[in-house]
Amino acid sequence: MAKAKLARLQTQINSKKGKKGKVKVTNSVLLTSMESHERHEVEATECQVKEKKKADAKAAKAVHAAEDQVHRTQIQNNAGHVFSGLLTSKNKPELEDIIITLGLASGTKANMIQHIQDYFKYHPEDATSACYSGLFSGAHHGRHAAPPPTTVDEVEDPCSPFDGHPLPLNQVAGPSHTPAQIPPPLPQYPQYLHHPQPNFRPNPNMYAHNYYHMPYTYNT
Repeated sequence: MAKAKLARLQTQINSKKGKKGKVKVTNSVLLTSMESHERHEVEATECQVKEKKKADAKAAKAVHAAEDQVHRTQIQNNAGHVFSGLLTSKNKPELEDIIITLGLASGTKANMIQHIQDYFKYHPEDATSACYSGLFSGAHHGRHAAPPPTTVDEVEDPCSPFDGHPLPLNQVAGPSHTPAQIPPPLPQYPQYLHHPQPNFRPNPNMYAHNYYHMPYTYNT
């Protein structure tokens, strides 16, 4: 047992002799006790400053979250709150306010915009309400009415006589859809019989009622 253990140790020693040792290089500077103490104080001060910044940022984030919660609660309890402006121009907190009032799930800005648009697609009656109609003022009401005339001369009086060119009596081809004017009917006069020849006495029955009888004098 002892001989075997000694042989194993001798083998390990011989194997270590063949390995080359690595030279370690360091940039450490030898400091005195005073310099080491001053450096330790500087590092401790820097660490305290970093920890204070983290604590201040965490506290500010908590205050901002509390203010957002109060703001959202007020909006949710206020049924008359009016939203305005296009959805694409709003930031994430403003979209979250709309999401809360509609009872939708929150998410990224693109997802919230899509959720809101889908909601009003299936609930068009809410899109026209006073609270949400301002969100679609530029999208659904793209057509604007023509501006009213600015001067009195531009107002056309329907009773004024027409002073332009007369319209054609017959329908003409063209882009205009104005119906052609039909002339008034001519007065209905009785149809006269042909002038009787001399020595011809017409039958009085030929001149029935509703016909104008023009007397004729014969030479005797």
